Amino acid sequence: MRWLERTTPRPGAGWRLVCFPHEGGSARLFDTWGEGLTGTEVYAVRYPGRGPRSNEPCPTDVHRLAAEIARAVAPLTDRPVALFGHSLGAWVAFETARRLQRAGTPAGHLFASGAHAPQTRTGLGASRTQHGHDAVAAALVEIGGRDGGGLLDPALRRMVMPYVTADHRMLDGYVYRQGPPLDCPVTTVVGVGDPHVTARDTASWALLTRRGHRGYTVPGGRLYLNAHPPLRLFATQSAPTPVPAGAGAPHRS
Repeated sequence: MRWLERTTPRPGAGWRLVCFPHEGGSARLFDTWGEGLTGTEVYAVRYPGRGPRSNEPCPTDVHRLAAEIARAVAPLTDRPVALFGHSLGAWVAFETARRLQRAGTPAGHLFASGAHAPQTRTGLGASRTQHGHDAVAAALVEIGGRDGGGLLDPALRRMVMPYVTADHRMLDGYVYRQGPPLDCPVTTVVGVGDPHVTARDTASWALLTRRGHRGYTVPGGRLYLNAHPPLRLFATQSAPTPVPAGAGAPHRS
């Protein structure tokens, strides 16, 4: 599929999980997630401008990007679908969930990781793109997505900086629009060592759903999911409180 990559086919799975990469990330981040989620069929969103879609223009607007992804996800909603997004991906996943709901094919759960509530519009990328590629590269190293020395290589910079810069522009330019709350539970996750987003910053996600919000802190920093994918978060997706004991420290909103 153009927009979605199925990591591990599971035709009989009870749930489908659609994963949205962070700024500067790609679908490859989720390659192994399907192996650890035996009851779930995992799909990764393939943003334009990178990987197999590197010849396509990079997206520059969260709302337009979410509209395209919602059209691709809609056929999957013949079974319950959960959306997971990290950082920029959390906002894209949220806007995708809104569009699915508007079309009458709502998501069953939204997992928002490492992201302020969108109506507060405080993002990691604020003002970075005003300072050129060096500042954007520093932001990418900070989030944990690239080795700092690797970004000194001119060939690598030519390959990755167009889509990394475009992603940070999306962060800069995203404006939340008023709308009805989601008809699905929202679970938020944040790394305890994340310097940009704290558990308190995620509390306002509770205002964006009618079905309840739970927040969790997990070990790690900004990109905790590289070393410790939060797979246990998805063990009981149909419930508003989906995390089994030991999966992380909860905080209520």
